[in-house]
Amino acid sequence: MKERYSQGEDAERLRDRIIGLGERSYRKSYYPQLQQKLADLERFKTLLDQIGDAIFMIDMSSKKVADANQSACMQMGYSMAELSKMTLYDIMPDKREELDKLFSGEADSLIVETKLARKDRLSNIYEIRMRRVRFKDMPYIIAVCRDITSRKESERELLIAKSQAELYLDLMGHDINNLNQAAMGFLELALERLRKVCPMSKDDELLINQAIEDLQNSSMLIDNVRKLRKAGSGSLKPVEINVAEMLRSIRDTIPLPQGRDVTISLDLAGECKVCASEMLKDVFINIVGNAIRHSAGPVEVCIRLDTQEINGEKYCRIAVEDNGPGIPDAVKQGLFDIRQRGKARVSGKGLGLYIVKTLVDDLYGQVWVEDRVPGDYTKGSRFVVLLPAIDNLEEKNTDRTCTS
Repeated sequence: MKERYSQGEDAERLRDRIIGLGERSYRKSYYPQLQQKLADLERFKTLLDQIGDAIFMIDMSSKKVADANQSACMQMGYSMAELSKMTLYDIMPDKREELDKLFSGEADSLIVETKLARKDRLSNIYEIRMRRVRFKDMPYIIAVCRDITSRKESERELLIAKSQAELYLDLMGHDINNLNQAAMGFLELALERLRKVCPMSKDDELLINQAIEDLQNSSMLIDNVRKLRKAGSGSLKPVEINVAEMLRSIRDTIPLPQGRDVTISLDLAGECKVCASEMLKDVFINIVGNAIRHSAGPVEVCIRLDTQEINGEKYCRIAVEDNGPGIPDAVKQGLFDIRQRGKARVSGKGLGLYIVKTLVDDLYGQVWVEDRVPGDYTKGSRFVVLLPAIDNLEEKNTDRTCTS
């Protein structure tokens, strides 16, 4: 009897040790750990219930809801008991073909946008991310459903507003440009006739020339806005551009102001090709044009081209130098940022350098301004544009295709 009691006592101790039961189990070292794990699980479940996304756990074999968080019940309008009788096909009836791929194993994950079969029949749109997982060697699908109805409505309104803005820009740009050209033509004709009829003072000519310049600035502003829209639309296809040939073309075709001594020279140290859109030409037209417009009297502009190697990659380096009044250091910092240009953007002049920065950034390049004579900004400016050569295309821009 004593022997059986001893064996029974040993068995009871062994049972308590294995499963933590019995009146003395609270003394066991693993019992607080079990309590902590239960508390962690309860806290995690509470966290899932507070998430705004509806989360479903789908049994792969039955295709029914094995579990769901509180948000899923609230948004669907069903109790957990009701959801447990529904399959994933019942929840997303419009995505049967995609769900077949997930259940068959053809796809391990899936992202769809669709409406859920809510009890209130509201047509809310959800973004649903689904993934196959395993718990204790049992296959399940976790579906996280986010209500994106507000976002889709905002996107729709944005598209409408964008289309209207583009329509207004096209109409206004076309009509205003025509009016500007006509006004400039009449003013130039009036200036010529007035010169023949009676001698004019320099102040009188200045008034008419100022009006012509303002109209030119108005047309330039419209043109710059069009270019910004074109650059941001992604509709421009990159092509192979010989930078030296492009710079020669700019030198030969850029309009020069009448009555001023303006010289544009080239110093092309070598050939260099880049992958860019046709708007690359506007970068240097803007820089050269600014050098001419923001100087008085005779001005010399020199465009230099050479190549430079940085971290084993080849770059085209284009520097546009002028002997104009220069740019103070305090102005250099915000020169390419339209938000810091103040009144310059009203006249349309500020957009030019903003376009330069936008286009160069899009080509993974760099642009900056420095003194032509280091330390003395009054001796003129040097704008430097650094562009990755086409040789680096495969290494740097694997998603960019370039046509010759």
